[in-house]
Amino acid sequence: MSQQSTNSAVSSSAMFAQRLNGGLYAEVANKLKALRTTFLGNAIFNKDFSPSIIEWSKNQMYRGLDHNEFRCNIFGQLASATDGTAIGAAGSFRFEGPNGQFEPVRDTTKVKDRFVLQCPTAAPENLANMFFNQIATLNDARDFDENVEKAERKDPFVYEQWTKCSVSEPSNEPADMLCINLGPKYTVPSNNKRSQSSSPPKKRLRRQDDNPQRESTASVARIEPPSPAKEVERVPGPVPPAAQVGDLYDPATQRDYTGPGFELEEAKLVQRDVRDIQGRLVHPKNYHDVLRPGSLLLINATLHCFIMPPNDRNKRERKFYQINAHSVRVVAVSDLEPECPRVQTTSGSRRNIKNGDGSASTQAYEDFTLVNASPLTSAGTPSTPGPSSQPSTSSTPSCSNPSSSTLEDTASADAAHEEGEVLDLPLEYVEEVIPSAKGKKPSTRRNANGKRGRGDTDDMEFD
Repeated sequence: MSQQSTNSAVSSSAMFAQRLNGGLYAEVANKLKALRTTFLGNAIFNKDFSPSIIEWSKNQMYRGLDHNEFRCNIFGQLASATDGTAIGAAGSFRFEGPNGQFEPVRDTTKVKDRFVLQCPTAAPENLANMFFNQIATLNDARDFDENVEKAERKDPFVYEQWTKCSVSEPSNEPADMLCINLGPKYTVPSNNKRSQSSSPPKKRLRRQDDNPQRESTASVARIEPPSPAKEVERVPGPVPPAAQVGDLYDPATQRDYTGPGFELEEAKLVQRDVRDIQGRLVHPKNYHDVLRPGSLLLINATLHCFIMPPNDRNKRERKFYQINAHSVRVVAVSDLEPECPRVQTTSGSRRNIKNGDGSASTQAYEDFTLVNASPLTSAGTPSTPGPSSQPSTSSTPSCSNPSSSTLEDTASADAAHEEGEVLDLPLEYVEEVIPSAKGKKPSTRRNANGKRGRGDTDDMEFD
């Protein structure tokens, strides 16, 4: 074991112990309970939300009690790339086409970053049950679909699930992780789309003036000599606006955007609503520095089931269960080493539906703040910056040279490709089993089909 890995293991142990003993986990549990049914773990399927088929696409969405699209808040600890988290220029795309041959990322390729959330390390029993109740809620929704499929004598192939198991397949262990997708990573600007798909503008008749006198006056006015040009005072150009969700960047700003795996022509990199612990937007090229394994995330999301009917190539109906993130926030930072992007070219479409505004869950999501969580100081310990404090820096390694990974500090370099050597060094990670509070193992009740059932959180006392 290298000295760097040893230091990382010691640091991570101290971080998880501090979260438990310092009151962070207790605060998180209280805040999640206060979210009521806007927190997925508190929501009950077919009571707080239910499935609804979209007529024009035959896909399945989920509606809340207000009949709008159900939006919920999801909480968990970000897992590593080994467990399926895929953040980078290629997202979760495997560079593989339908025929199994190599396929690069093109303008029409659907690329999304994927977050895998796990139960917080060393979480007390009540918080662990809150995390696993999110999975139990999703299991209830899938159980409902299975009963419908059985009644209709269908046997669809479930290509993608909301959840996954941390134990390698094949395994009879229940799923214990959440899989969440961010929005499309690249998009062709709308003006380019119009120029490609729209036909040339047609000539159309316009209303004519039937008053000859008015027409004569207008014609005389048109031939009058122009007035002398006035000297225009030169003023400084406008200050560039602050970064906003939906801004477009050059894809080449990403460190791992290189090699034969990328053939984008007009598509641009999209700024998604991903924020650090101080609420600042994070540029996609800096995701790795901010979204480190071990970070605690709160995600505002919607649930979907995309259904592909049988065709000549696939004789069975296919289902894709996805959780789509609309906003991601870091609520507790991690001092684990970032998983720096690497160039990958050999690792192995669904239309958008109308999004509900999710006013209740969105408000609860925005109001969720933790007093015990703060950025790390240069010594690696939490600090609480004042209103006018500058963004704190950390002594832990980062994937990029700038000390800050937010848009405010890197706006001037967003449009230009960053030159420099791309390091492709192996990283060592140490997995350490840390007992939960008071030596208790989080309860894992199962129902008849082997899926995880709901855990009790109502009668638990929070420290």
